[in-house]
Amino acid sequence: MGAGAAGQPRSCRRALQSGARLAETGRLPEAIGHYEQAVRIQPDYAEAHYNLGVALEKLGRTPEAIGHYEQALRIKPDFVQAQSGLTRARAVQ
Repeated sequence: MGAGAAGQPRSCRRALQSGARLAETGRLPEAIGHYEQAVRIQPDYAEAHYNLGVALEKLGRTPEAIGHYEQALRIKPDFVQAQSGLTRARAVQ
């Protein structure tokens, strides 16, 4: 499996990009499937956890979203968007 510019396997980047395209068109359940695939391929990819958290939060799956925001922050403690998402999700829980 080849690695991309950011050191992520191509299959992980493809899954993340597919998820983003689906999320942009409102197809969140399908996007979640792609984000979950990205997390399975690259469990330490903070952006994949963050995107998964955002999609889960939009579907009202707040406890799951919080878990992925927290995981993104464990991987990348200075990830501002993940911290914002976590704060937002905790406020509505």
